[in-house]
Amino acid sequence: MAENSVLVQSILLATPDKSVCKQLATVLSQAGLGLVVTHNGEEAYRLAMDSKEIRIMVLDTDLPGLNGYEVTSRIRKEGNPGIVIILLAWFSIESLEMALAVECNEYIAKPLVAKELFEIILKWLKASAPEYKNI
Repeated sequence: MAENSVLVQSILLATPDKSVCKQLATVLSQAGLGLVVTHNGEEAYRLAMDSKEIRIMVLDTDLPGLNGYEVTSRIRKEGNPGIVIILLAWFSIESLEMALAVECNEYIAKPLVAKELFEIILKWLKASAPEYKNI
């Protein structure tokens, strides 16, 4: 089940890694941004397609059910233009090619630092939504 923040829900984080969720939630809440969290691919897909609030999706390639590549591929086929950041289990040319093939906007390899992911999210928020320019 997704955990919904009381803040603006503009970011979807789909990863089985609960420590990443906790770290990112802390950093985002300090910036006044909300987070929707799920730990499986099917729910990530449903949330991405059903929510008009979600601007950025951070999708892990290690998700159970549908992985991050599959979620991205499906939402792109449905015409969802949202920003997708793929969390790669590890960096390799093959994983990078797969991420680009499904039309992600950016990728980052694990292990990751929440602050680094936060900076990437902020970059895309500022580029895609005028209301976030001053964060």
